[in-house]
Amino acid sequence: MRKSVLSLFIASAMTFSVADAKQQAILLGGGYLLEGSQGQIELNLKWVQEILQARGIEPRVFYTDGDDQNPDIFIQQPVAESLQNLQPLARVFGQQVLNGVSYRNHEVAGVESSTDRETLLPVLNKTLQNVKPDDELLFVYNGHGSPSEGAADEVALKLWNDTRLSAGEFQETLAGLDPAVAFRYVFTQCYSGGFHRLIYQDSKAGHQLAEPLRCGFTAESAWRQSEGCSASIDMGDYRDYTTFFFAALNGKDRLERPLLADPDQNADGRTTLREAHLYTLEYAHSTDLSRSSSEDYLEQWRPWYLKWLPLSGDMPDNEYASLAKSVATHNDINETGLLEAVRSRLATLRAEFETLQAQQYQARDEAEQVREALQGRLIARWPQLGTPYTLAYKTLLLDGSDEVQNWIVSQQDYPQLRDLQDSDAEYDQQILETERNLAQLEKILRLRKLAFLQAWLYDYGSSEDIAGYEKLVGCESSAM
Repeated sequence: MRKSVLSLFIASAMTFSVADAKQQAILLGGGYLLEGSQGQIELNLKWVQEILQARGIEPRVFYTDGDDQNPDIFIQQPVAESLQNLQPLARVFGQQVLNGVSYRNHEVAGVESSTDRETLLPVLNKTLQNVKPDDELLFVYNGHGSPSEGAADEVALKLWNDTRLSAGEFQETLAGLDPAVAFRYVFTQCYSGGFHRLIYQDSKAGHQLAEPLRCGFTAESAWRQSEGCSASIDMGDYRDYTTFFFAALNGKDRLERPLLADPDQNADGRTTLREAHLYTLEYAHSTDLSRSSSEDYLEQWRPWYLKWLPLSGDMPDNEYASLAKSVATHNDINETGLLEAVRSRLATLRAEFETLQAQQYQARDEAEQVREALQGRLIARWPQLGTPYTLAYKTLLLDGSDEVQNWIVSQQDYPQLRDLQDSDAEYDQQILETERNLAQLEKILRLRKLAFLQAWLYDYGSSEDIAGYEKLVGCESSAM
């Protein structure tokens, strides 16, 4: 690869963007309905907002139901096993998880509008039209995404009131942006990779880059779910793309701890968006296979005849090869025999994943059988419990809830029910860790593929192909 040429291009692009442009940002996020509006999404957006504000960028914010005072966030926290918390009763009726849920209105400052499609689009269009020529605009989405069974540009943002905005429709919205505005994006939702279609003139065909140039980053491909969207407010548990990407830009993680490494690869004192992405690829132990617009371009560019070239042998000497080796080292895989070791471990972990899933399904079936038997005896003893939302039900809970719950915990099969239900969360965590470990191995293979694609571009690509790739890399290499 012509590293020196690419490095010079990136340096010149960064100099232009920093010296001559004002940075603006749009933050859009939240759930699509109350039950899909987890606390993590709110915390992520607020954290990104704070990072931008610390850099003198006051973002325009669009979130859930806007200024409506009704609850639009749900929080889930562990519930202590006590009569006071009604957890025994909740277990018998299969509500032991929801028993830890609370609801409230969002606490995001400066929200201008709801994300309901009908409300959002006019405001968003006006916002885009008001961005001045030669300014830079960063668009960040923290929320949910919906898949497409067909074209990648049909994946969509899931907006408030269960409305949708597809990647193809979003591209049409960008037509209102002045051609001189540099547009960059960060999409963190499931199936977010479909939004890389924004960089192409034809969102369905791909390859031919749009004018003006656009670039950005996504947590996942157009076909995979991303990590994140927990209802928990324990930020130490978060491993989503936002957590790693913006920590790299911030110089510390969201708990104010030092980073795992310095993301500033060229040691110029600034971390670019691209450097933050590469840091995330190297250090995020999550289920995500994150990607940039230039990486999507490489995959779209690959001519049919190069698909016959083997992805075997020694890797080229470039940044993706270095990343593949680093991720392999983090996972105790030697560079020698790397490909065989990754494939062998993938087979082992996939078998473990299937075993864990089968064990979880069996435990759920057993828990349901025990629960139904216990619930039947409970309702036979207190028929009022079979008619919730009635006066008889309310009276029983007010006057006799302790008696009911003491009866529940005295039953011989209650400990079995409790253990089986608790095992479901344990299986969830084990399965998640296995998925994360699988993703690391799949990431090594993907980085290895990108290493070859980048080298092949410089060996076999046209000057126009190479120029397009370098423009994207230069666009991604802007500091915030």
